[in-house]
Amino acid sequence: MKYQQIKIDELKPYKNNARKHSKDQLKKIAASIKEFGFMNPVLVDGKNTIIAGHGRVEAAKTLGIEAVPCVLVEHLSESQKRAYIIADNRLAELSEWDMELLNLELNELKQLDFKLDLTGFDAIPKLEGPGSGNIYTNKIQIPLYEIKGEKPSEANLYDTNKYDELVGEIEVMDAPKKVKDFLKHAAARHTVFSYDKIAEYYAHAPKNVQKLMEKSALVIIDYKAAIENGFVQLSNDLAEAYKNELDA
Repeated sequence: MKYQQIKIDELKPYKNNARKHSKDQLKKIAASIKEFGFMNPVLVDGKNTIIAGHGRVEAAKTLGIEAVPCVLVEHLSESQKRAYIIADNRLAELSEWDMELLNLELNELKQLDFKLDLTGFDAIPKLEGPGSGNIYTNKIQIPLYEIKGEKPSEANLYDTNKYDELVGEIEVMDAPKKVKDFLKHAAARHTVFSYDKIAEYYAHAPKNVQKLMEKSALVIIDYKAAIENGFVQLSNDLAEAYKNELDA
């Protein structure tokens, strides 16, 4: 494959290209090219027929770009070229987003005052919340910690039903105290927190309580700090408890 600059007016779209580009999409592609440059070369055959990159070429035209980087593809048969034109578009559609990581990246870009529409997203997608069907994997979008209503009672901030059930079983089992202590620590993972209520509670709380809530990763002010102070620490505590039990 050979890399070269080719004038746009010399490029020919594939006549049976089934992929269509809306005006809105072309505007977004053009904005991306303007911000980042023409990062993804157009694939063409020996006759300058576009194999991949129709949308990028059309968007470049609106920006007045005269030539774009292209890769000359000569090793494909005629049937392979036609199949790849379809595959290049279809295979990209089959990928999935890790919504939690996507939400994290977009939120951090927003905090850096980066224009989110340049990523192709006009807004930060909402993550699954309470009621999604799995109380152990509730996902939330970072809330704005401002007072919106009455301060929730502490009893409504968390649910210990599963934890209490496990502790009850641990208490009556025939096992050394160290084993029971370890299992109780592990059972604490099943405490379910109501993060929407916790956000409201945090907004009402005094500074010293807010600080400890941050360190406990009950609220996310700084993702890195939350991981360092909360989630990873819990895993370390459990690992250490298990190690101590094995060493006993």
